[in-house]
Amino acid sequence: MVTMQKIKSILLVTAVTLLLFTRFVNLGWGLPYPMHPDERNMAVAIQGLACHVAWPVSASRVKECLNPHFFAYGQLPLYLSYAGIGLMHLFSPAGAPASFDEAVMALRIISAIASVLTAAVLMNILFLYVPRKRFAFHFTSFLLIIFSPYFIQFSHFGTTESLLMLCYSTLLYLCLRAIRAKTVSKRQIIALGIVAGVASAVKVSSLLFWFLPAGILAVTAFPNRKLIGTRMIRLCLSLCLLGGTAGLVTLLLSPQNVISLPDFLGALSYESSVAMGTYIAFYTKQFVGTVPVLYQLQFIFPYVLGWPVFLVFAGSFFLLPWDRKHNILRFAFLLYFIPSSATFAKWTRFMAPILPLATVMALLFAYHAATYILKHFSRMGKAAVVLAALLAILPGIAFLSVYTEKDVRFRASEWIYANIEEGQAILSETANVIDIPVPSSSITTRIPQYQYTSFNFYEVDQNPALQDRLAQEIGIAGYIFVPSRRVFANLTCVASKGELILPPASCERATEYPILDTYYRRLLDGSFGFSLKHTETAYPRLSLFGKTIVSFPDESAEETWTVFDHPVIRIYGRSKKNNVRVQGDVPLDFSSYPLVSVRINGVSKKLLVADSPERWSQGLMYARSLEGADGMLFVFPESSPLSFWNKNTVSDLTLYWMRGDTIVGTADMKSIEKTKEVVSFSSPSPVDRVAEILK
Repeated sequence: MVTMQKIKSILLVTAVTLLLFTRFVNLGWGLPYPMHPDERNMAVAIQGLACHVAWPVSASRVKECLNPHFFAYGQLPLYLSYAGIGLMHLFSPAGAPASFDEAVMALRIISAIASVLTAAVLMNILFLYVPRKRFAFHFTSFLLIIFSPYFIQFSHFGTTESLLMLCYSTLLYLCLRAIRAKTVSKRQIIALGIVAGVASAVKVSSLLFWFLPAGILAVTAFPNRKLIGTRMIRLCLSLCLLGGTAGLVTLLLSPQNVISLPDFLGALSYESSVAMGTYIAFYTKQFVGTVPVLYQLQFIFPYVLGWPVFLVFAGSFFLLPWDRKHNILRFAFLLYFIPSSATFAKWTRFMAPILPLATVMALLFAYHAATYILKHFSRMGKAAVVLAALLAILPGIAFLSVYTEKDVRFRASEWIYANIEEGQAILSETANVIDIPVPSSSITTRIPQYQYTSFNFYEVDQNPALQDRLAQEIGIAGYIFVPSRRVFANLTCVASKGELILPPASCERATEYPILDTYYRRLLDGSFGFSLKHTETAYPRLSLFGKTIVSFPDESAEETWTVFDHPVIRIYGRSKKNNVRVQGDVPLDFSSYPLVSVRINGVSKKLLVADSPERWSQGLMYARSLEGADGMLFVFPESSPLSFWNKNTVSDLTLYWMRGDTIVGTADMKSIEKTKEVVSFSSPSPVDRVAEILK
């Protein structure tokens, strides 16, 4: 006979199995490629760890022992990974160095383990608020924690987010236990100090965590107005014990912060300047002009929590009982959220430590709401509660598809190799960690080779040389890749909803990055002669028999939520109707071009004037003759080194490199029909005009 206790045991075993599955499934995703920049930097630091202190011991040797030469994070996760790899190498040939894949896997395993432990801590926090006998609530809560999107993603990144979530959640749990007592024991203070020290050994900015136990000590120190002087002394001693313990643990677990103090301070200065916006890097331009708090509420929390949980959490902050035990949760949330949200850089990872707390608050509010509904609407209430629970976990279940399916960059690469012929010129965007296409284990045939340009679009509006080069690249490209939303969604007025679309005309970004904005608009409207050939997406989705039932588009989220593990990849190809611009000797339509007379070596030549990026990119491609003109004069805003290509050039040309009216060099450009391959010609010095004369 199956008893209720056996059913509960089976359900718990199933839930724990799901927890382990969601945290460890396909931890090797993306390897051997460095898909996440922070993970890559940490893995490289682990590979460089070594300790060869020999007699006689010197200060320089001690300084280099286990020195990661990387201080964006603390040494604890690096040392844990290094130790784990060392244990694995006990069973491998002696002296084998740590490989990149091993370092990444070690980091990800630590993240996954930390995520599992955090789930256990959160359940214990819930037990402090809701009696354990409420099995249905706790089991549903466990499922929601298991299928929280942020837990799934961060456990698959070999970075620090999972460890920081574990530390902050554990601190909160210990504080809640301490707040129940009239006084906090020394053992409890030491435990709080150890956890706080571990957090700052993971990441120095976690010093902010220390204020949580400090605040709890202050609250418990003054339960009334009696003996204020004595209690003040006890509070000071408690804070000293807390700070001393935390500081000692930080020093022991992240010693190079002190041993290599100048390097640590230099890294700290750089990271602080990036976070606070005193230095704006290309990857922080997305935050220019953003509003603190509103940005996180719009572009982070709805996606990392899932919209249903986010809405419940938003209500919980105001509608949970305003008593001491619930106010502790509010205090813990605001203590971290307010200063972290106020920074210039507003990455998703900055919010990671309080995401579990947001889940707990949402669950507690859901408990109170469900209790009320079941009490007043017993028949329909159960169905409503079950439906709400299912809706809450759907985004997390869907998010698993990011890791259970083949990586989107591998899928896009397979399409490229199968559909783009070898030798094609490809224009893509730099700063996407890796450039596609990339070989994968499923590709067994010979891999085609392409003329690939990874272009710096971030600086094109500020750099005239890049503007000239962009015009040339567009002219020779057979395909244009948009490998993620990093550029167009952050720096232009071109938005994305499944496909690129044109937003309303009023947009501040259009005036800040006019050339970049124009580039994407003309790419979309076909002015460049390109059309969308393929889109590869990896939106979190639920599938049945290979068909998508429902998906959760999240490209609008803060960029780091998507670009490292499931970016949208768009591939544009030159349209066939635009590929053939002339037939026989019929000239192109240059009727709108200005016509000027220029003396070339004493001979007057009538030249069409190309004075815009669009005209530069078109040049004399496909032109076999010109009505009333001898060639084309390219006019640029300032002098710079230039290169011209014979891509799609069907006539022989003579190039005259000019600075003002002075010719500084010439080149004979043979047609593509004669060279059979693209040939480039570079100016001998900076020039601001180039004349192309038809032979």
